[in-house]
Amino acid sequence: MAYSFRCYYSITRDTAPQVKGPIRHFSAKSVSISGSMEKKCFFPCLPLSVGDILFSTKFLFRLGGESGLPMEIQSMDLRKQVLQLRAVNFLHGLASSVMNFRVLYLSGIGLTATQSGIVMCLTMVMGTITPPLWGMLADSMRSKYRVFVLTVLGVSLTCALVPTLGPVRIGGLLLASAIIPLTNAFFIPSQSIVDASSVSASVTIPGVEYSRLRMWMSIGYTAGNLAMTPLVASWGSSIPFFASTGFALLLLFSGSVIKQYEEPPRERVDAEEAPMEKVRFSRLFQNYYLMVFLIINILICIPSNCSSFMVYLLEEINADTSLVGIVIACRVTGEVLTLLVSPWLKARFPTPMLMLASAGCFCLEMLGYQFADSVVTATLSCCFGGAAYGLVLCTAINYVNQLSPRGMQSTAVSVWLSGGQVAGMIAMLAGGAVIDALGVRSMFLIGLGCAVLWIVVFLGSYAFGEKVLKQKAPLPLFRRHSPSQDR
Repeated sequence: MAYSFRCYYSITRDTAPQVKGPIRHFSAKSVSISGSMEKKCFFPCLPLSVGDILFSTKFLFRLGGESGLPMEIQSMDLRKQVLQLRAVNFLHGLASSVMNFRVLYLSGIGLTATQSGIVMCLTMVMGTITPPLWGMLADSMRSKYRVFVLTVLGVSLTCALVPTLGPVRIGGLLLASAIIPLTNAFFIPSQSIVDASSVSASVTIPGVEYSRLRMWMSIGYTAGNLAMTPLVASWGSSIPFFASTGFALLLLFSGSVIKQYEEPPRERVDAEEAPMEKVRFSRLFQNYYLMVFLIINILICIPSNCSSFMVYLLEEINADTSLVGIVIACRVTGEVLTLLVSPWLKARFPTPMLMLASAGCFCLEMLGYQFADSVVTATLSCCFGGAAYGLVLCTAINYVNQLSPRGMQSTAVSVWLSGGQVAGMIAMLAGGAVIDALGVRSMFLIGLGCAVLWIVVFLGSYAFGEKVLKQKAPLPLFRRHSPSQDR
């Protein structure tokens, strides 16, 4: 027997921050709903309840239980998709946690800070070049899933090769110097596909938010760093690479949900009514505000990448370098907490203001490192960086998705991620040399300057666009957020 329900509720989501009233009418068979089975039920649904968190955790560890998901995604198929996306984000975070141990591994096999910086710069080069290529391939093939499978297999293979062949020298060159950069040719593109699928789910499934899905990647990243820290202290810095290989294989077997989001939601229209335009890279730069944002993204990502040299700060304050995993885990915890409160923030403040707040948090992080004299003070400073990146995640990707041309969402997200890789390339190449010449705190001071410059350029771009180019800003700088702005 089919029961009909009409839900009246208030939710906060990426595409409609404050929506009140009857949202959708459902007919469902055998749907378990806590509450009275009346013809009209009133459920005060929150975007993420305590039960939601508990159920998601149970799902990930196969303990089962009630879902606690919002009423509008209680159908079995949609609930399964949401939980699978959380699992994919979580496992990708686990697999990516090896990134924080790359510099430690390179240092352990005898490379100096400058040499490690060069290797990490090459890593960022690979992460810069490959995501747009993979993204354009996914858009052209209309199949994110096939590209996802290829990239995850690449992650598993390259991570396994680092500790097995990395210490081998060929003509004086450590193979790790070539294999570690190759890992980013698969890590970053696979993340962009997971991010693009999460954005599509946040648009197509009522009650689901991108920031809440992306939060599970941060949770996995935190869990991976915490788990790897004692293992690295006992068995060495090669352990995270073997662990990442296993996590990538698990990710491969759980990634079939990507098939559900092969086509961006704005493309799901009649082909005769809206013919698909050709995938061309130049189309991304026809929008002034999108072009400026993608370019200056490099500036704000430089302080974010500075934390890769946290090992050298710990050395300077005479702390155990194996604690780098715990320090970074605390940083990502700040990111997770920010993502948890992001719907409340976005409901009350415009997106550009939150972006400015993110840059401000990066400034506080870089400034804090100047005065850090213990693991505790370094960790507290690092938490500001986590909060900053959490604000970036809950605002920037939706901003990019909103401004990107139709049919170019995957490419636009990939370019946005590539900007972070360009920033990392600059930070790693210059950072290693700066550390050897002037010390690690000088590098953090440069990161502070980049964050301040981003604030100046971002504000200036809005002023120039509205006053000189006479182009209306896609979102207001300081006016209160309205529900229609995320549409």
